[in-house]
Amino acid sequence: MSSTLGGKGYGWSTAWFNLLGLIFVAASVNFGVFDPFFKTLIALILGIAPEAMGEAFQIGSIALITISQ
Repeated sequence: MSSTLGGKGYGWSTAWFNLLGLIFVAASVNFGVFDPFFKTLIALILGIAPEAMGEAFQIGSIALITISQ
C-alpha cells in the first residue's frame, strides 16, 4: 500500500521499518515473559534462588523462548 501511495522507495523503507519493529516487539515480549515465568515459576520448581540466576541463564532462557516461536 505504501508503495502505491508513495513510490517504491517509500514502500521499501516502510517494509524495513516494519521488520525492525516486529523484531524489537518479539524481543521485548520474550524478555517480558522471562521475569514472571522463569523467576517466579521455574526457579521455584527447580529450587533455584532467583537472585542466583546469572546473565547466561537469562540469555539462554530468552533464546529458548525465541526458538520455540
